[in-house]
Amino acid sequence: MKLMKFNTRTMLTSMVLMAVLIVAGCSRTPENMIKEEKQVTETGTGDAAETPDVDGGTDGQTKWPEDIPSYVPRLPGEIYSIAEEREEGIVTYSIFLKNVTGVDMDSYADALLKESPDWSILSKTELDDGWNLKAIKEGGENDTGLVVSLTDAGKGVFQVSFPLE
Repeated sequence: MKLMKFNTRTMLTSMVLMAVLIVAGCSRTPENMIKEEKQVTETGTGDAAETPDVDGGTDGQTKWPEDIPSYVPRLPGEIYSIAEEREEGIVTYSIFLKNVTGVDMDSYADALLKESPDWSILSKTELDDGWNLKAIKEGGENDTGLVVSLTDAGKGVFQVSFPLE
């Protein structure tokens, strides 16, 4: 059996590659995700599958989707884009917000638990310039998943997935 030998050059190359992958993954902050969403919207190919489904409301504002369950507390702020995906009985909304005020990670977690004791907070993470919260509401085959990422500047992404009724 022939064993592969690792020399210093191979080890250093592997370490540099891992460092690049880690840095690239960590650079996906809510701010960067918002920039990426703008790029998709502005430079999309026109294919309906790639273009976010945006519901233009009054005064150019986008409305909170009506089919999001009432046990998912709404975030205060201005919605400027919504992406919607429906697949195999599940709907997922990615809601891009700005000017979010009056809510922090702990108060939003408390609001979730107040709406329904079935919510479980999976993680709460303080970031250098904001916070990230992940939660799930278990309901047998009807689980609801939620991820909220906000910057201290009041910009962020609210993503929720739930079963269609």
